[in-house]
Formats: sequence, structure tokens, C-alpha cells
Amino acid sequence: MQEITGDMLRKYAEEHGLEIMPHRDPDEWAERINKNNGMCPCGKECPCEECTCKFFTPPAYTQIQNEEMRNAVKILEETRNELMKMDLKNREEAAEKIKKLADKVKEDAEKHECSVCEDFMSGLNRKLDFLSKECAIDGDSCASERNYTAMRVMEMMEVFGDADKILSEEETSKEEKPEIPYRQCMSEKLKETFVDLPKEEKFCAAVSMCSGKRMSEEEALEACRSKKDE
Repeated sequence: MQEITGDMLRKYAEEHGLEIMPHRDPDEWAERINKNNGMCPCGKECPCEECTCKFFTPPAYTQIQNEEMRNAVKILEETRNELMKMDLKNREEAAEKIKKLADKVKEDAEKHECSVCEDFMSGLNRKLDFLSKECAIDGDSCASERNYTAMRVMEMMEVFGDADKILSEEETSKEEKPEIPYRQCMSEKLKETFVDLPKEEKFCAAVSMCSGKRMSEEEALEACRSKKDE
């Protein structure tokens, strides 16, 4: 039986559009598989696309419905992955790569219509700028700050994911409860058409225009004023 290596698992993930869970180490996982005769702890032959052992997972952004949130989560996921696989021994190279990540996050921040989303991404941009400077001068600080930054990115992904769920629920609610034409018409007439009329006359005219007879504005006003004079 051919032994599995960590690089084989990384390549499999890349070729199948999958992510390796951030808490998993591919080299350690490969060692466990080899000790288990090619089977993962869930009893399946590894690697596989439908992984139930929480090693492979679909990219988080593919599960986001809202386009603005999806683009942000995609950037965040790429940022986290780049940070975690980065070789921090070469501090200059690491600092340069982190600076590029910061620029990418800043570019996304400037595209947001949601001001809170923009603030979140701008904050991450500043954090990455700081990390880049730390990595250029201090290896120990670089490593610890990298981990803190990756944790912050994960928190942001959860925030954007929760926001997407709320937006999706609101859209579903709107679809399930469409506006009733009569109420919509009444709201429009009361707020826009008959604003300056006395309250009783305003309501009467609006009902006349929006109910089954569907009178014109002139007909409704005439009918309501005739009733008032009776």
C-alpha cells in the first residue's frame, strides 16, 4: 500500500476545491492514516471529497448567499490560509507577503456598501500592516501576532456568516409575506396622494380608490364630499 503524505493531502484539497481545517496538520494526519492502513479515523479510505472527519471542508465562502458577504468571506479565507501556511523563518519575505494581503483587504473594504463591513475590513487592514512591520524586525513577535491575526480573521468570518444568515432570513420572510395590493394601495394614497385632506375625507377617498370599484382620484373625492354633504 502506498503511504499517504501531507503533501498528497494538500494537493488533493487544491485539486478538488476543498480546504483543510485550520486545526488539522496534514503531515500528522497522513501519519495517522498510514498507521490505520490507509483509513481515516472515521473508517473511510482517505482522501475523499465527502470528509466527515473534519479534515477537508468546502471553502466557507461557497455557503454564503449575499454577494457582498461572500466576497468578503472569500478574501478572509484566503488571508487566513496564506497566514497559516506562511514560512516565518524568512522574515523579509513574510513581511512582503503580509503587506500584499493587507492591500487586498483594503481594496475589499473600499468596495463595501455596508459601513460596518467596511469598518471590520479596514480594521483588519491595519492589523495586517502592523503584523507586516513586526515580522520585518522580530521573529518571535511575528509568530505570536500571526496567530492572533488568524484568530481575528476566523472571528470575522463568523460575523459575516451570521450577517448573511440574517439577510437570507429577511429575504425569505419577504417572499413568504408578499405585500397585499389593497394595503399597499392604501398606504400609498394616505401617505402621498391625500396628505392635505382632513382625516375622515382622506380615508374615505383612499378606500374608494383602492377597493373593488377602483375610482379615479377625482371620482373618489367627489363621492366622499357628496357623502359628507348629505
